[in-house]
Amino acid sequence: MFCSNCGKEVDGNFCSNCGNKIEDSSNDMVEAEESLTCINGVNVDLSEIMKINGKNKINAIKDLKNLTGVGLREAKSIIDDFYKDNKPQEEKMGFWEKLNQQADLAKKKQIEEKYAKEEKIKQLKKDGTAYCPKCYSTSLSADKKGFGVGKAVIGAAITGPIGLVAGNIGSKKIRVTCINCGHKFWAGKK
Repeated sequence: MFCSNCGKEVDGNFCSNCGNKIEDSSNDMVEAEESLTCINGVNVDLSEIMKINGKNKINAIKDLKNLTGVGLREAKSIIDDFYKDNKPQEEKMGFWEKLNQQADLAKKKQIEEKYAKEEKIKQLKKDGTAYCPKCYSTSLSADKKGFGVGKAVIGAAITGPIGLVAGNIGSKKIRVTCINCGHKFWAGKK
């Protein structure tokens, strides 16, 4: 037997030259040769194909057909026979384990969405881009508030001609409307 690390011939479990652990590969070779099947002159490990594809027989058939060059019907019959004898191992999970896993995935997704939203807000603030405080969309529409006739009429009725000036109160404010969600807010206010 030879050391896989330094190449020296060794006896025992460890190499006397480099100290590397020597694994007995003769049993592995026998097991590997037993699991290989010769199909169309090509040695194929069907258990490896099943391990890769799991329960998906269609992909297993395609893989076998591509590896060996056999016809589709022959590949299907080989895979079907092998799957009858060897069931793919399925991870068995109870109801509560599935429920906990789904809850963990939902929580992880929620945390990722929150982190993405915070990063988006930081980037918008850094760029100086206006955004909706409700949905953080940058699709906004703005309009300037003009002279308020209603305020002017009420002001004139209460205080006389000087009350007409009340129509100008708040006339230079800009009202912003989010096109995405319809939220309305005043520009410059948080």
